[in-house]
Amino acid sequence: MTTERNPDHSPAIRLAPAKLNLTLAVTGRRSDGFHELHSVMVPLALHDRLSFAPAAGERDSLTVAFSPALRDDAAALGPPEDNLVLRAIALARQAVGRAANARQLAVRLEKWIPVAAGLGGGSSDAGAALDGALEAWDAELSTQERLEVAAAIGSDVPFFLAGGAALIEGRGERVTPLRGFVGAPPGVLLVRPAIAVCSGPSTPADPRHRRIPVRRASPLSTWPPSSRPACAPSISSLAPGSWRSPTISLARPRSSRGN
Repeated sequence: MTTERNPDHSPAIRLAPAKLNLTLAVTGRRSDGFHELHSVMVPLALHDRLSFAPAAGERDSLTVAFSPALRDDAAALGPPEDNLVLRAIALARQAVGRAANARQLAVRLEKWIPVAAGLGGGSSDAGAALDGALEAWDAELSTQERLEVAAAIGSDVPFFLAGGAALIEGRGERVTPLRGFVGAPPGVLLVRPAIAVCSGPSTPADPRHRRIPVRRASPLSTWPPSSRPACAPSISSLAPGSWRSPTISLARPRSSRGN
């Protein structure tokens, strides 16, 4: 994740990158019901943005603003109270205990990463929330403590604490940083079908593993410049008229040499 420093003490800002699985192998089933994974993952330039400020009330709050490209993703995201961002803050508060003034926080989440698209947006947001909450509270956790909290939030969350390419094993809790790209990282073409699949459940048989239709494609002109392609191939002419064109965008993997 990336930190935006604010010398005038304005709210803490975190940029939560999308991720891409360069390799993915399911090597077995664990006794806890999760799958054993072996995957090489990289963060992308495409990101969400989170800002943190003291809450006016007695509860943490989350406000979500969707980019024009994601207007139809709101249903897939679900209600704010079920969002991993609030879970991350609650677990971070539990971890710091009485060592810090872990006051309630108001978080604004600006969504640019497509929801339920396999890009890890929710997990990345949670990792950014963990880090942003600790800064807002002026609290510290060791690297191991952060990893334990991240694993308790969700299987993909520990990866986003690595800050670059990494080998992921176990259910996601074992993270081995890898050497980054030599020279400029390559561009990546992301093609998002006009259908979303929730990835939380561990097996397709789970009734919560449902498909959520996305009503229309997102114009490329609405994506931030960092993730917009120089040219946009059109595939709409290849699809039946009743289908929807997917979202297509370019992003670049981040270098592991720094964010």
